[in-house]
Amino acid sequence: MYAAQGLPFGLFIISIPAWMAAQAYEPAQIGSFIGIAALPWSLKLVVAPVMDRFGFPAMGERRPWVILAQVGCVLCYAAFFWLPPGLALLATLGFVTNSFSAAQDVAVDGMAIKLLPAEERARANGFMFGGQQLGIALGGSGGGYLLNSAGYTGVAVLGVVTTFLILLLPLLLRERPEHKLFPWSPGISTSTAQEHSALQMGMDLLRRILAPVSLLILASQFLYRSADGLLNALHPVFLVQSLDWADTAYSDWYTTGSIVGAVVGVLVSPWIDRLQPGRAFWWIIAAKLAIFAAAIPLLTEQSPLIGGYLVAQGIASHLLAICVIARLMHECAGAAIGTQFAVYMALANLSYSAGAFLYAQLSAYSVTTLLLLGIGMLLAAMVCWRLAAGINRSATPAPDSSDR
Repeated sequence: MYAAQGLPFGLFIISIPAWMAAQAYEPAQIGSFIGIAALPWSLKLVVAPVMDRFGFPAMGERRPWVILAQVGCVLCYAAFFWLPPGLALLATLGFVTNSFSAAQDVAVDGMAIKLLPAEERARANGFMFGGQQLGIALGGSGGGYLLNSAGYTGVAVLGVVTTFLILLLPLLLRERPEHKLFPWSPGISTSTAQEHSALQMGMDLLRRILAPVSLLILASQFLYRSADGLLNALHPVFLVQSLDWADTAYSDWYTTGSIVGAVVGVLVSPWIDRLQPGRAFWWIIAAKLAIFAAAIPLLTEQSPLIGGYLVAQGIASHLLAICVIARLMHECAGAAIGTQFAVYMALANLSYSAGAFLYAQLSAYSVTTLLLLGIGMLLAAMVCWRLAAGINRSATPAPDSSDR
């Protein structure tokens, strides 16, 4: 299912912006398009409380929502068959498609938090994000080639066929063995979500999110994700328009980084579990800082090492996401566990959109200036993470609040 969530990201955040750069769109237009297309991922908290409170538990707490969201994605990709040229319509379709994909992500994440043991979360995140990166690779590279060779029709075929095949998984697999496969099938409900009032869930959620450790981890996540959003809006514009790269060349290198990052994430995630995500964070963000610094000389000339830099950036971002999300999973508890995690992920994606919108406002500045700004964001993220670790050490030890 995570591959289905990665597909619209690869399509609307990678291949289409690169194609727009090749079509001589203004940098501000491209940055705004990326921000609009990515924005639904910051609005997941709108649907998460509904999923926590309502559903059809006889088929599973989350599975019916997964099916509905995936059907919505299939219909959105089908709309590409009739989509006329125009930036406004394309941005609108990107927003709607990513809205359905984000809703599905909320459902799958809530399912994962309840079913996964704490000591295996980083490893599970490695596999889940690995699937997501494969979807990003398919949308980023495959979408780029199809967009150039067959236009919107090629995108429609890719999206409809891929999402329909993935839709078969939730249709044919139960969330738990005792659940109904279809509404008319035999089975029982095991959900307790409806036993809590909306007020109880809301108060518990607010208390957990506003805890000092939670706020500091969120601040750290916001800063490093904003740096990523800034950089990924800069890349297609600068490489295609200033260094004369083909838009498909950029998509291919980004896709390579996604695939390699997925493989490395699966291999490294057991080490993250053993070291604990809170400590692994320092090694990975230090590597990310070095990559940002290396980009300053590389991106100011037509260096043959730029492709390697894009791959290294993809690996570091992937590993950092595994660490931070595994750490945030440990903060999730209570009746509104799905909503709490959705808030965390919504803020993560809001920060990515904020970085893209920031680039739209600062696109006139030099590449060096923008990279130095990104380095400053990463340093600030490290400060917030250090403060959170300090609070953990001074607090009474507890299973959900240790310095992981």
